[in-house]
Amino acid sequence: MTLAEMRAQVRYRVGQRADLQTNDGLTSLDYSINAAYDEITHNFRFTELERLDLGQSAAQGDESIPVPTNAYAVLTVFNTTDSLRLQPLVGGWEARERNFSTTQVRPDRWVRFADALFFKQPADATYNFRIAVQDSPTELTAASASPVIPRVWHRGIIILAVRNMWNGLDEEDRADRIMRAEWPVFRNSVRTAKAIEEYSKKPRGLRVERRFKNRRIGV
Repeated sequence: MTLAEMRAQVRYRVGQRADLQTNDGLTSLDYSINAAYDEITHNFRFTELERLDLGQSAAQGDESIPVPTNAYAVLTVFNTTDSLRLQPLVGGWEARERNFSTTQVRPDRWVRFADALFFKQPADATYNFRIAVQDSPTELTAASASPVIPRVWHRGIIILAVRNMWNGLDEEDRADRIMRAEWPVFRNSVRTAKAIEEYSKKPRGLRVERRFKNRRIGV
């Protein structure tokens, strides 16, 4: 579904009041659609927005490496020099500040702070890293542009964009009704690709009685 098609759907739901002009030439309609697009992609994991960054390395004494550009979420940090996956630091930045030591060790924990990934302690040598991230989506501006996420989620963008428009028009009751009724129904009808894949690896089954033991039959 293109931005033009989503505009038409939101207009149908809200009316021509959706075309309020702003100083930069965009309409409140486009702002509402892009805000809904951001909300969905920032709350769910989409493989279409995931990528690997191989350009980060730490020298001896370094306490951090940069977060890859445009990364909304850091998924994993892998030390390719030693084939070691770093674990997120339990307790986050506050735990690092409380327990920080200047003793140099091989990095094994990371915590994100601002635009950097900090190690629990400084690195004791040079290490290369492979970082898996989920990017923020590119804003939809051209009428022919389409969201990169699966089409089934485009209806969710429209639903949230309509809610955004009602909120912008001081129609809070209508916006609340969408979140109480329409959005939960939509959300229960879709799953992320990862959830589907994980579900397929754990088939449900029926237990049938055998003479000596119960046995699970996948269905």
